[in-house]
Amino acid sequence: MSWTDRARNWVKKQLNIGSEALEPMDDATIENIRTQYTNTLHKHWQAAYEAYVNEGDEPEFPFATTNRDNEDLPDTVKEAVAYYVEQIERNDIGSVQLQKGDNLLIVNTKSDGDDGWLELYSDKGEAIGYGRTFIELVSWGDKDVIRKMTVDSSFPADMEDRFDRTLWKSDTV
Repeated sequence: MSWTDRARNWVKKQLNIGSEALEPMDDATIENIRTQYTNTLHKHWQAAYEAYVNEGDEPEFPFATTNRDNEDLPDTVKEAVAYYVEQIERNDIGSVQLQKGDNLLIVNTKSDGDDGWLELYSDKGEAIGYGRTFIELVSWGDKDVIRKMTVDSSFPADMEDRFDRTLWKSDTV
C-alpha cells in the first residue's frame, strides 16, 4: 500500500468517515477535521523532506486534484475557487487547485513560493476552515481575514516565526 493510500485511510479512520456524507458538523467536529488535515499535511511534508534529504522521490500529495470547473460543486466551493482564481492566478502569483478527500473538498492555493491559502469544505459545501499556509504549517482563521492576506501576501501573527518552525528551515525572508 502506498504512502498516499495509507494517509487517506488514516484520515478516514481518524475522522470516522466512509462513503456516507458528513452530517452537519458541530465545532468539535470541525476542529477535529482541521487538526487531521493539518497533521496529514505535516506528514506529507515530513516524507517530502526526508525524500529530499535522501535524494529520493517526493511522495504523492495525499488528496487527489479534481475538476475545479465542475458545475455540480456546491456554490460555496465554486465561489472560493473563483475568488482565488481572480486574486492569485489572474495576478500571476500562483495557482489554484481543487482537491478531494473523503467527503472533503479542498481549495488549495499556492503562491510561486512556499506559501498559500486553503479552504476546507464538506462535500455538501459546509465551511470547515480557512487557512494561511507556509509549506507544512497552517494557521486557521476567519474567512475574511485569511482572504484579505491575498492582497498583500501577509501572514497571521502566529506565523511570524514560520522560517524557524518549518521542517525546511530557511534563512530566506
